[in-house]
Amino acid sequence: MANQSVVIVVTDANRTAANEALAAYYGDDPGSQNISVPLSASGQLPATHWGSHIWLDPARATAIKDWPSGTLPTPTQPWGNYGLDDASALAAGETFIVSIMAATDANLQTLPMTNFLATLAALGVQRIT
Repeated sequence: MANQSVVIVVTDANRTAANEALAAYYGDDPGSQNISVPLSASGQLPATHWGSHIWLDPARATAIKDWPSGTLPTPTQPWGNYGLDDASALAAGETFIVSIMAATDANLQTLPMTNFLATLAALGVQRIT
């Protein structure tokens, strides 16, 4: 059951590689923009960071959480389909800043935004409006 609220933030410099690595992991089309919310300290352009939210089951959420520590997950599609090899996929994931919170019936509707905003606050960034 996809009951884990997963927020991923990366720097602007790492966004392209991170998007390709996540697309392979999720099984999305190459070029998918999984990390698409622009962020900066001032809330103004230019974006210095980019963020995303996704619901995942506990096993997949753990794989995302462990990726920045050097544990390469098994992708849904081969890394090579996305212009990556094991080393570059691992390097992309090592740039992830990850926050995971488990959903309950009481917080199911509000948890994604709660998790996202708490992660941004911890990093000192906000959404660009």
